[in-house]
Amino acid sequence: MRQAIRMLGIRLLATAVLLAGATAGAQEMPEHQILLGPRAGLDVNDGTHLVLGGEARFSVLMIAPSVRLDIRPEFNFYVFSGGHAFDISGDALFAFGVHNPTFEPYAGAGVGIFNVSDGTSDTRVGLNLLGGCKFLAGSPIQPFAEIRFTVGDFNPILLMGGVLFVLH
Repeated sequence: MRQAIRMLGIRLLATAVLLAGATAGAQEMPEHQILLGPRAGLDVNDGTHLVLGGEARFSVLMIAPSVRLDIRPEFNFYVFSGGHAFDISGDALFAFGVHNPTFEPYAGAGVGIFNVSDGTSDTRVGLNLLGGCKFLAGSPIQPFAEIRFTVGDFNPILLMGGVLFVLH
């Protein structure tokens, strides 16, 4: 199972890279945005656990007139009774309706590496599937909300929210 999830993650990443390369000349981004910010929420799988973290988002490519590809590295720290866990994930986000001045929905997928410490330390791998919405308030501060499912050796279901600060 673990090997199958790793192979699926590698294939998804390779597909995203090939897609980015194949469509790079199709349409140039008017501006490459870099966003950075904190995130917090709950893991609602097997009870409710607090999750704190941070992320960055990098605008990479306009795939269509209203669809943009963003790359997001993220870090999350999970607090639960009897232990803790953290993950380092990389997700490809597809933002839709990018010319809407109020909000920007997105969907994505990526790979997460999880370290779980509940008496022992164990590293696990999973495939992230997610969807959310970023709220564009016309300022350099952009709140967001999302849900993320992970399929694999560690299966959190995250309900997250946060604030992104536009750096560029």
